[in-house]
Amino acid sequence: MINTSRHRTQHARSPAQRSVLGRRGGARVGMTLIEIMIVIGIMAMLAGGGMFGIAALPRARLRTSAMRVASTFRFAYVHALTTGKTTRVAFTLGGSRLSIEQTEDAMQLDPRDPMRAGGAADIEAAAVQQGEALVSLRPRSPRAEFEAVSGARFRPRDLDEGITLVRLYSEHDEEPREEGPGRVYFFTGGRAERAVIHLRNNRGDIFSVVLDPMTGRGEIFDRAVEPVQQLEREDQEQDMREQTPREAQQ
Repeated sequence: MINTSRHRTQHARSPAQRSVLGRRGGARVGMTLIEIMIVIGIMAMLAGGGMFGIAALPRARLRTSAMRVASTFRFAYVHALTTGKTTRVAFTLGGSRLSIEQTEDAMQLDPRDPMRAGGAADIEAAAVQQGEALVSLRPRSPRAEFEAVSGARFRPRDLDEGITLVRLYSEHDEEPREEGPGRVYFFTGGRAERAVIHLRNNRGDIFSVVLDPMTGRGEIFDRAVEPVQQLEREDQEQDMREQTPREAQQ
């Protein structure tokens, strides 16, 4: 009886009512053209964002590695300041590992004297300099002996995958180094040598870490920075600092 009543009610409805109900039922099971376009747009945005993220990943790793170099510089600076021991960050150009070493020996950096640079120059160059010293009887300081700093904070640090240290500018080297051992020195009294190091990823992108010799902090740039450019920048900042008091007096 109930089914028969419902059947009669459906037949009693007018054609217009049945058409409206049909349209409503179709809206529930189907999608309009606008809804399809919205879904396609969202999928395109997600795909584009994924491709952008994949493309930005190598540079993100490069920045992370540059921050790791800067933090290693800072650890070495604080260690030299608090312990009174000359400290250095050692690495191999073309490699991706940094270590912190220390010495209790007195030493002095001299770009013309690799023996005083704690072995930072090539052995061949040191032999040539030593031969010249024997001829000229030039007195020399003994070569400093370095050892790894103990402690979890000073363990060797590896850069991200695909990132290498490719170039070093330092005070104790007259020319930039692109192969062999690299050394950056930190001295007692809160001073480091001026240095710039370049990092490169597999795509050829280069980041620079510029070491501030007075604070031991490394400033990161997303390009290859040359020491001359950095010195010009510091001179401009100094001129601006000096110009401000003069303008205030006027």
